[in-house]
Amino acid sequence: MIRNLKNDKSIFLISLALSFVYILPFIINNNYVVDDWLRTDTGVTAWEGNGRPLSSVIMAAISMFGGGLNFFGDGVLYDIFPLTIILCAFVMTFCGYLISAELGMKSPIAKAACMLLPLTSTLFIGNIYFRFDSLIMSLSCLGAILQARMSAERGIVCWISSVVIGFISISIYQASIPFVLSYLALMCFMRYCNENKNDVINLIIKVFSSLFFSFLIYKVMMLAFFDGDSYTSGYTDTHSQLIPLSVDGLKIIVNNFSLFISMLYKVTAFAPCIILLTLLIVMLAISFIERNMKIAFSVFAFIAIIVLGFAPYLVLRSPIVEPRVMIAAGLSLCALLKGVEMMSKLGVLSKSLIVVFIAFNFSQAYGVSNAFNIYQRIDRVVAQNIAFNLIEYGYRTGDKLVISGFPSYPDSVKRIYSAIPVSQYLVGSAFANYRFKYSLMKQYGISSSIPKDERFNGDGVIMKDNNLIKLIKYDNGYRVYIKRM
Repeated sequence: MIRNLKNDKSIFLISLALSFVYILPFIINNNYVVDDWLRTDTGVTAWEGNGRPLSSVIMAAISMFGGGLNFFGDGVLYDIFPLTIILCAFVMTFCGYLISAELGMKSPIAKAACMLLPLTSTLFIGNIYFRFDSLIMSLSCLGAILQARMSAERGIVCWISSVVIGFISISIYQASIPFVLSYLALMCFMRYCNENKNDVINLIIKVFSSLFFSFLIYKVMMLAFFDGDSYTSGYTDTHSQLIPLSVDGLKIIVNNFSLFISMLYKVTAFAPCIILLTLLIVMLAISFIERNMKIAFSVFAFIAIIVLGFAPYLVLRSPIVEPRVMIAAGLSLCALLKGVEMMSKLGVLSKSLIVVFIAFNFSQAYGVSNAFNIYQRIDRVVAQNIAFNLIEYGYRTGDKLVISGFPSYPDSVKRIYSAIPVSQYLVGSAFANYRFKYSLMKQYGISSSIPKDERFNGDGVIMKDNNLIKLIKYDNGYRVYIKRM
């Protein structure tokens, strides 16, 4: 593998440079996304509460063990962005290189495209735009690939190593499970292409057994060390419950399947969709004309990988249906890319379509980042206005504060919502979350804890009522209504 990397050094470096161009707007705009507000504010890890204890350990280590040997809780982290997203880009490009090697890509364009696809998948924007999570999510992808590759090797030592790697990956991010399954689909596809069909069943057994024991060890660890209210969040409890073994359970599976298909449909932009459909039609036509079933099988692998990317979530009573959980989506395009390489007719045209598809992914990433920057700028204007008026009317640190509502998005964001549908899942106001808005206010000198009770004593006096906010002062605190501008 290292020898091949030396041979492909130039292609890898070019792909790496392009990956840095891809993440550039996220670095420049310096946005905060959901949990980023809280982690920047308090230094809390909290991944252990989501069943991801090794994420807390890794990020504590990168933060120079600011909390000492305590890896969990407040005061552990400090903000090292953009180092996290830069390392994420490197890791995902390396994952792309491993996929390219697995698929035996021949042409430089195909190799470079394959190296870029895992990172530049539209759905993966939901992972890279996190200040803290982007790196650890990418590490779980790398671990998933290594687990699948190690379990496919001969010898018990390699298989045991794959179990250990799988345990580590799941402890970092549970979405590594569908990533393993998606990579397994690529491996089976290549066995079929190489006329090594008899090895497919053996490969599936090895990978599934490795994945099973990895998950078993993970569950034992979680029950032994991270079970209880002090570690497990209500959010995790809600989204990790399994379906019942009954007819109702089957109905939930069908409903979950429709939810994921609906999400995939909603996040697909018009232009990339047309390119993808054109590519699929061309590939199936060439497969029929050339009587090459391997090309058609790459289309089947494409569909299988998409389904496997959310298949494990179908057995959950209330799964998270968001782009970020489809962490393996980029692998589906890698399967198509291999099919394109096997075409003797229209191969150049088909490769060009994939290159254009990747270019559209760049455009979408830039659009999402800029939309977030626009919305966050409005959030900051509102936060600054709230802070100014609170201080003017007697606010003191620690006073009770209740903030309701959030600003509407401007026309520029509406256009991005329309052109880039995935942005509707990703771009929003910090004031829309009951917790993160108070972390935002701390950046403007307003330090009030999250209110446990939003009721106040007395009727209150309106101190400010303009086009932006309505500020009411009570005997025991302040209430702010944000108006939809």
